[in-house]
Amino acid sequence: MKRCPYCDELIRDKASKCRHCGTMLVDPPAPQAPPAPAEPVDGTTLPAEEDTLDVHGTAAAERSFRLECVLTEQAGWVRSVAFSPDGTRLASGSNRRVRIWDPTAGRRLETLRGHEDRVYAVAWAPDGRRIASAGQDRTVRLWDAQTGQCLLVMGGHADTVYGAAFSPDGRHVATAGGDGTVRLWEASDGRCVQVLRGHEESVLTVAFPPDGRLVVSAGSDGRITVWDVETGEVARELRGHRGSVLSLAMGPDGQRIATGGFDGTVRIWNLRLGRCELTIEAHGREAWGVAFSPDGRHVASGGREGVVRLWHAGAGACVQELSGHTQAVRTVAFRPDGRVLASAGRDGTIRLWAEQDAGA
Repeated sequence: MKRCPYCDELIRDKASKCRHCGTMLVDPPAPQAPPAPAEPVDGTTLPAEEDTLDVHGTAAAERSFRLECVLTEQAGWVRSVAFSPDGTRLASGSNRRVRIWDPTAGRRLETLRGHEDRVYAVAWAPDGRRIASAGQDRTVRLWDAQTGQCLLVMGGHADTVYGAAFSPDGRHVATAGGDGTVRLWEASDGRCVQVLRGHEESVLTVAFPPDGRLVVSAGSDGRITVWDVETGEVARELRGHRGSVLSLAMGPDGQRIATGGFDGTVRIWNLRLGRCELTIEAHGREAWGVAFSPDGRHVASGGREGVVRLWHAGAGACVQELSGHTQAVRTVAFRPDGRVLASAGRDGTIRLWAEQDAGA
């Protein structure tokens, strides 16, 4: 027997796919590139072929991070981290617990208990007053970020809930389920208002663009699906990863997304035009976590080999490699001002990397 590198469940040695989360365990053949889309998502006129997004030039800007603090999670490996909108707090999800940290002081502020199994996702509401968490117990929970009180428990997914994200206005929560669905919930009362079906395997990650009109999901079937929130219809589907898409991050301009895959690549997509604009051979095996810097110039990624890499989002050059984790890095997140990068994973630590001033 062996363990799935994504969900850590026991599986047969010769299994090609995890029966729990659907993650591919062997390298599948490269998919054929889909035809170029005829229309942009927003229905505007398709620009000329050379009219691509501004990615801030092609030369890798100098940027340097250094380890500032290590937070130790006693409850096992950390599967998700997220900074509060004001950057003063950090939420993490591990085995049955959500923790809130003071990243500046390096101390734990609160432990939120209620989940009955692994916590796979944590997300802050835009106003910083609530936290959403999701996990293997098939529930989504909303917490008061100040008191630690559980405000709502939302059930409906028929399998593990792997991802969660607040809409930009804070009114809805989108969740990614092992049952192959994306669900939209009212954050005020916990009602499920939309069930989006289309993925053929587990949905592992979900995100909203800044305008909130779309929601993007990805998962074990290798698809990146763009949904129209109002109609619940598929607006676009992107393909390119060989195997499961393990992570997804929205660019600050809402026009680009970064994805990390089982194939070890990080890919940057033009969401409006529906095409991959950059493929980075980022990690030898799985690229588990990705995050855009708040200025959109860089993408951070974490991999199975236990390193964090910082990439230039235009040129694809590696700006820096951060070592220190002793096992796989599952999740990465930038502080909203971009000056601190958090990474966490299987070794049970959260590492905070601070940007160094030029010449320091």
